[in-house]
Amino acid sequence: MLEHERHLEFASHLALILQRLWRAFLARKRFRDMLREAALQRQIAARDWAAVMIQSHVRRFQAVNVTVNRKIELGLNERLARVAHRFLESGDLWGFLKAVDDDYRRYEQEKQDEMKREDEMAVTFIKRVLESRQQQHRAGWSAFRKLVGTAGHDKEGLMTDRSGADTPTTHERRQRANKRRPGGPTAESN
Repeated sequence: MLEHERHLEFASHLALILQRLWRAFLARKRFRDMLREAALQRQIAARDWAAVMIQSHVRRFQAVNVTVNRKIELGLNERLARVAHRFLESGDLWGFLKAVDDDYRRYEQEKQDEMKREDEMAVTFIKRVLESRQQQHRAGWSAFRKLVGTAGHDKEGLMTDRSGADTPTTHERRQRANKRRPGGPTAESN
């Protein structure tokens, strides 16, 4: 019996070893499965997080674009906004560009007309000022002649005596004298 007990004990001991090895194998397998599952969950979570972040950035980009476009739309000239809406509805790019070009041409023509009017007004103003100054100048010389009561200047600047006959000015006399003298001053020095 001893041998039988030993054999039972040995079989029991082997059974325990086999059970222990089997449990260890199953535990390692469960652990590897859990690691695989955890890695899979992390991959899924990372993919979901990446998708959420991409969607978030795309939504933000779209919202900013919508906001910017809306601000631009609200700030547009009313006529240009109508033309742009017509283009968006019809998709006729060349019609849109022609309408914008027509507006630019009309604007440039208005600016040219305005500049022409301003130039004409400036020329008219300058003519009036010059005429007024010339009248004041003549009136001043006329008043001077009346006060002095002697020879004065006529319209061309020639001196006249009381009788109205032309008399040469001092400058004219000097020019004639210089012409008569040999080696007199040249025309450039006058």
